[in-house]
Amino acid sequence: MSHAGARLVRIVKPSILSTVQDCGRAHVAGFGVSPSGAADWYSARAANRLAGNDDCAALIELTMTDAVFETLADTIVAVTGAEGPLSIAARPSNRWSTHMAAAGSHIAVGAAQRGFRSYVAFAGGVEVPLVLGSAATDLGGGFGGVQGRALRAGDELRLGPPHSEATPHAYVQERIPRWPARAVLRILPGPHAGMLSDAARAAFHATEYTVSSRSTRQGLRLDGAPLPGGAHTGVTSAGACAGCVQITSVGVPVLLLSEH
Repeated sequence: MSHAGARLVRIVKPSILSTVQDCGRAHVAGFGVSPSGAADWYSARAANRLAGNDDCAALIELTMTDAVFETLADTIVAVTGAEGPLSIAARPSNRWSTHMAAAGSHIAVGAAQRGFRSYVAFAGGVEVPLVLGSAATDLGGGFGGVQGRALRAGDELRLGPPHSEATPHAYVQERIPRWPARAVLRILPGPHAGMLSDAARAAFHATEYTVSSRSTRQGLRLDGAPLPGGAHTGVTSAGACAGCVQITSVGVPVLLLSEH
């Protein structure tokens, strides 16, 4: 339902997974709560800066497929993250740039052509009730964002008042991340690295993995040859952070993400 005088954005078509996110929840791991927040923190902060917001203002995270929004008031918008097409009011527009969208404009964010997630920031940020100090959607816990769920067609999001007057500008090409089809990741040994055999460690360093379609915001499941000997299942539960690699009992690595 629209509210007279409110600055609103309507979801016309969500991506396969669209959620409200911010920088996530701090100091909640002791309660068994995920930090959640944007999976690609760099792109999320960049979108907010382009829109004239604080780095941690709430915005919309899109996953892989295309999405369409309708602005119900004049607003500034910026889209960052994955490479792909973008149009505002049917005009082709550049990602990683500041744009003015007049009331009634459709913002069409095309499917990711390289990369996986896109971020849509509106001037003033998205206003939703804070849970444990954050607007982030925790899908596993079912709270935050809009009723703890993914966004649906017809949802209307209220925007806060703009904090500053954003001037049209764009990120220089050198500051925009590039996603190669193949990447080499640097790793550091964790507290349980010694539980892997020498053969398993050698295989882990030598194996080429692909990202599984079964991955979620909790973690990237990596498909490849299982490590010999699997992994010990008697590890005492301990704190972890985004970027940690866990080895499943069948020897498959999982790279933890923001909703771990």
